[in-house]
Amino acid sequence: TSGAITMQSDLASAGINYITGPTDNNKAISVPALSIFRIANTASALSTYTLMYDIRVASVAGFHCLLQTNLNNDDDADFCINRSGALGLNVDGWGYGGNVSLNDWHRVILSVKDGIPCAYLDGVKVNEGTGTDNGNWLLAEGGTFLFCDNDGEDNDIDVAEISLWDQALNDAQVLNLGTISSGESLSV
Repeated sequence: TSGAITMQSDLASAGINYITGPTDNNKAISVPALSIFRIANTASALSTYTLMYDIRVASVAGFHCLLQTNLNNDDDADFCINRSGALGLNVDGWGYGGNVSLNDWHRVILSVKDGIPCAYLDGVKVNEGTGTDNGNWLLAEGGTFLFCDNDGEDNDIDVAEISLWDQALNDAQVLNLGTISSGESLSV
């Protein structure tokens, strides 16, 4: 069925492989299309948070879904890289911005404050919501999915880091995180 999810007990069963990362000290994994991660959230739902991804894509022939907040997975993902390499979602008050270049490591950040999203690419704000919380970016009490879309509109993606904060980082804080392309990495 559309959006059905099967849980695997280990990375190999999901087709996820270890690969060389952006630096010798920062390895990575290759997440094939239709393989997802679940962030289990046992606290209350979050409408204010920040997600950071250190990623690399080899093609923008299709979408790369970064966040799916619907645990039923019966609608489109909520934060994507589109077929032009831009970050965002095609909904009123947001849209897409930036340009994720192919075969380069990028630090992508989604900072959400009271349900209003801002997207950053390598420390630069590339997209900001207009102030309408439509519920797309609420992390439910039961958790959320990464790299997931209801109808398989997804592609392979390499991932070196994923971090989640329970606060919305501001422009200066995002800038202080640095960029993965400069060889910087976080220990979180």
